[in-house]
Amino acid sequence: MWNTIINVGLLILSSIIYMTCADFIYHALSPLYRMPRPTFDALVYGLMGFYKTIICVFNIVPYFSLLLMKPKQPERALIV
Repeated sequence: MWNTIINVGLLILSSIIYMTCADFIYHALSPLYRMPRPTFDALVYGLMGFYKTIICVFNIVPYFSLLLMKPKQPERALIV
């Protein structure tokens, strides 16, 4: 459960940072990776989408499958 919260929070934080500081990130990394801006944007978008898919596959789906497999508690009789 906490793993999912941390990963989704990290995804939201990185999305916000990229939306607000995209030019700074591009100019800081352009000496290391020589690529045009549209390619850089597509790469970042693809990596964030891949990370979202990994979160769903390894965190959210197993959590819901465990919830479905959890045995139900028997109802207690009320003693009056």
